[in-house]
Amino acid sequence: METVPGRVENHRRRDLSGVDDMAIPPLWAVGGDKGRARELKKQGAAAEEALESARADARDAHEKYLRAAAEMENMRRRHQQDRTDQVLYGNADLILRILPLLDNFHRALEHVPESAIEDPALKPWVSGLLMVVRQFEDVLQGVGVEGIEAVGKQFDPSMHQAVMSEPSEEHEDGQVIAELQRGYRLRDRVLRPSMVKVASNQ
Repeated sequence: METVPGRVENHRRRDLSGVDDMAIPPLWAVGGDKGRARELKKQGAAAEEALESARADARDAHEKYLRAAAEMENMRRRHQQDRTDQVLYGNADLILRILPLLDNFHRALEHVPESAIEDPALKPWVSGLLMVVRQFEDVLQGVGVEGIEAVGKQFDPSMHQAVMSEPSEEHEDGQVIAELQRGYRLRDRVLRPSMVKVASNQ
């Protein structure tokens, strides 16, 4: 039988092209069930790793959120505390500047002679001075300023400033004998400690 070269060549081309059309099976198919199990296990491990990574990212994001929320809350509290302090203690500097005026009024009253109190000419002047001091103290008390008790109290370094000491049989060791300058506090803060003389019996 005579063969035609062109037909043989076309036949060979068709056979080769058929190979190209064949579907190549995946690797797990070549190994059967075992190959499929290995592939599924590998995919499962990759999925678990991806899931754990996502969980770690979520934890990090949650922790960052909690830190940011805590910082915001702290900032809010500090701001609120600053505003409260400004309202309660904003006048502290002004009060400290006018306390020496009150000190001078007290010194003036301490040096008023007893005879002046009964003198008709000086009595109105003394009464007026007393009234000014009382009004001064009422104004300070109205904004939360109070005098610090000292004489007879045990020395407290947070409220008293000892500038002198001397032995005393009438007082316990460390007890305040005399107040040389009155101290004041604004609410719960000491504006100016009392300058005192303290008994030293040791």
